[in-house]
Amino acid sequence: MENINLFSEISKKMSEQDCFLIFPHLHPDGDALGSSVALAEALRLMNKEAWVLVEEAFPHNLDFLDKNMSTTDKDIFKGKDYISIMLDCSDKNRIINRYSSFERGNIKIVIDHHLTDNLNFKTDYEVIEPKAAATGELVYNLIKELGVSMNKFIADSIFTAITTDTGNFQHSNTTALTHKIAMELYDVSGFNSKPVSNLIYNRESLNSIQLEKLVIDSMMTYEDGKIVIAFITNKMLIETNTDMSETDRFINKLMTIEGVEIAAVCKQDMGDKTKVSLRSKNYTDVSKIAKKYGGGGHERASGFNLDVLPYDAPYIFVDDLKKAINI
Repeated sequence: MENINLFSEISKKMSEQDCFLIFPHLHPDGDALGSSVALAEALRLMNKEAWVLVEEAFPHNLDFLDKNMSTTDKDIFKGKDYISIMLDCSDKNRIINRYSSFERGNIKIVIDHHLTDNLNFKTDYEVIEPKAAATGELVYNLIKELGVSMNKFIADSIFTAITTDTGNFQHSNTTALTHKIAMELYDVSGFNSKPVSNLIYNRESLNSIQLEKLVIDSMMTYEDGKIVIAFITNKMLIETNTDMSETDRFINKLMTIEGVEIAAVCKQDMGDKTKVSLRSKNYTDVSKIAKKYGGGGHERASGFNLDVLPYDAPYIFVDDLKKAINI
């Protein structure tokens, strides 16, 4: 079934119900949060009750998106029927502490742009479109299907989703449709991309700059500089009085280094575990490497988790990176 037809069916079901709980993935990025609050706002404009269920505060550079949109109350709709909508992921393990709330929805929907072989839970509707540059593109089309007139907040949120997942329109996932949607946002009264971009990209704290220095100093290179790996540990965060939400931009910094084809950042996660983020510049499909270790994502941007400390992680996967760039 074509997504446009599926969105038509989904929007009809959504129009018939009053309560909605929206689930972005754990450690949400601009696409997950931008898509979530845009959809919540659209539903509220339809006189529906809609909340984004989260486990953590919005990252500093995305805090402008949280205008009474989010809740940590897993029972906010206790005793009521509601539709559950998972955005920007299709793996229950990425909402595992909220999954029971998702499961209680009488209709369950997944909207994502990450390629997946199969879902590990039951849904009523799935829109998974790997060709979309961001989940924000899909949510934009769903909002149009719902017949909602977009306001400035929705436009700001959709722009946030798209600009962050395309590397400010520089990544290879950027398409003509991406630019078309961005262009259409300018038709929304009051929308201006410049203030939104400033909020996202141009207000780093001095502490985060100090953390960036530590991350850069931790770099290791392989294959004549074609591979670069950096590290973020809890010790670094404590030393600079920062938190992990301030680190997403660092991998993009590594990708600006001339000659780099693959960049990896190993982030300490929950004690002795590590979250590995991978990016490639021109030709390497890093999603294949991520899948080998139980993760996933896109050809040029993927990730996975390992049960080791960050500095031990490269010994597990660096040979895979070397083979990938030499194919």
